[in-house]
Amino acid sequence: MDLYTFIMAFRGGTYISQVSADNVNSACFEWAKQLTVNDIKYFGPAAKRELINSWDEEFSPVPITGVINVWCYCVGLRVGFIMVNIIKTSV
Repeated sequence: MDLYTFIMAFRGGTYISQVSADNVNSACFEWAKQLTVNDIKYFGPAAKRELINSWDEEFSPVPITGVINVWCYCVGLRVGFIMVNIIKTSV
């Protein structure tokens, strides 16, 4: 398994966390499931469900040109816009 670092920008805050997974798609889904809503201002259980559901329907992390093992994902939720940078981190 590899370690992935997630840097999320949401409504003026920056939130950083890590998950282990076999690939970037699995990491994204695990990250969304593990988000602690109490730690993210304006982000409650409904927003977390909406984010997880967007993963099922829309999620496709986009590789960043010119760098290795870095992706970006953006999604608009009812509570606001989220931009996530994902980095495959060597352990």
